[in-house]
Amino acid sequence: MAQSKKTIAIFGASGFLGSSIVLALNQSNCRLKLFSRNKEKIKYWTVNPDIQIFDFDLDNLTQLKKDLKNTDAVINLLGILHQSKKDSFDKIHHLWLSHLANTMKDLGIKRLIHLSALGASFNAPSLYLKSKAHGETALLNQKDLNLTILRPSIIFGARDNFINMFKVLVKWLPVIVLLSPQSKFQPIYIEDVSKALIKSLWDKKTYGKVYELGGPDVYSLKEMIKLIIKSEKLHRLIIPLNKPLSYIFALSMEILPIKILTRDNWRSMQVNNVVDPQYVMPYRYSQERLEHYLENKKNRLPMRTKYNLYRSKSGR
Repeated sequence: MAQSKKTIAIFGASGFLGSSIVLALNQSNCRLKLFSRNKEKIKYWTVNPDIQIFDFDLDNLTQLKKDLKNTDAVINLLGILHQSKKDSFDKIHHLWLSHLANTMKDLGIKRLIHLSALGASFNAPSLYLKSKAHGETALLNQKDLNLTILRPSIIFGARDNFINMFKVLVKWLPVIVLLSPQSKFQPIYIEDVSKALIKSLWDKKTYGKVYELGGPDVYSLKEMIKLIIKSEKLHRLIIPLNKPLSYIFALSMEILPIKILTRDNWRSMQVNNVVDPQYVMPYRYSQERLEHYLENKKNRLPMRTKYNLYRSKSGR
């Protein structure tokens, strides 16, 4: 007897990681509900009969409850790096999760995978990491949830904001001014994160657990910038800043019209973004090294291009 398809809701489906997860789940036997505040970014999925796309308003919980009916599992990827008057860290990373958990409870939906952040802690120096910790606690206090929390280090891939931002900077600037040059990171490839998340989706052993995700290598920020410069076949001067100068530089960037870096981002960098061995995931997922990825970047396809290729092959 054929198994009925499971229905999975994804919040933050139009984002960098969301696109990768949608692509992977689309090739499995399930139905998807994609929730996004920017439907235009994912409207190309409307050709798939197993995918529904919903306008998402965090403040309209009545509509959310209607749209989430008949759902078997929820994946929450919502997150912001910069606060605004409309969206604060507390609203997106904490209060939203309380509303989501209560809505799931009302509908009898038990399975939730939540993407948090490496370094989340009430004692963290940044509002971003503190809000992530408050969000985790709000979910862990819900006894009716089959919850798994994933805390990735920085994620790299064709559309990431971190590595690609520095690629642009090294192309156009002869001198790279670097704040917190010794900050540690354990970058992980986007498809490795997707694999780990999807593999844990129906694994009951992951219920109630918190896992940290990182790649096979740990780099300082300065070492990563050197790798990027090398991959672009350029020669650039790097000027590392000490703590007081890093703060002043972050402040100067914060007042620019376009938010690239804020003091809160800088404070997050004071915490090493490295996996704690006690939270390591039991799955093998870290296979792509940042150095290898950068050396072979011309072979990488943006997620939307990958989807178009898949669609043409499948006849959809």
